[in-house]
Amino acid sequence: MNNYQERILDYAVTAFEQRGVKAVTMDDIAHHLQISKRTLYQTYANKEALLLACVQRQHAVMHERVTQLIDEGKNVVEILLSECHIRLKATHDVSHSFLRELRHYPRVMAYLGQHERDNTDTVVAFLQRGVAQGLFLPGLNFRLIFSMMQRHMEFVAHSDDYSDVPLRDSFLNFVMVYFRGCATEKGIALIDDFLKRESENDQ
Repeated sequence: MNNYQERILDYAVTAFEQRGVKAVTMDDIAHHLQISKRTLYQTYANKEALLLACVQRQHAVMHERVTQLIDEGKNVVEILLSECHIRLKATHDVSHSFLRELRHYPRVMAYLGQHERDNTDTVVAFLQRGVAQGLFLPGLNFRLIFSMMQRHMEFVAHSDDYSDVPLRDSFLNFVMVYFRGCATEKGIALIDDFLKRESENDQ
């Protein structure tokens, strides 16, 4: 990916997340970046293609972060909490409309579904590593747990019932419940320390 594409994606992902996909037009993006609409459309054929590129890049960046933490020797819970901290900060400015509007873009939804299917085995193996590290309880069906978490996240993201709840609160109050419920005393201690620090940062 060249610097030109990075510049477009940097602005587009922020605009989409803060204002919603529908509210941001390709004209808006071209005007803000001071490029011609023709140039923008030559790079991304339409808004859905641009949105898909934004989502794909976010996944690539997350994968790089997790890989680096694994290489540094961090344990499973430390990695999960590090990623949770980043997600909590990121959701501060994300609008509910952005998440709800994703379902109106078939290519994006197809990609997200395929991404989940392609990565399920990797995620399950990663969580199982937490059992070997004494952080998660043995005997749990992590494939089922991961699937339930995904469905829960989709429900919260796409439901109007939670439109008045900050995304940060939604994320914190169900992701941590899942992880803490899977954890041993050693894992719980790490999670509770994380929750305490996040609470102190909010004050």
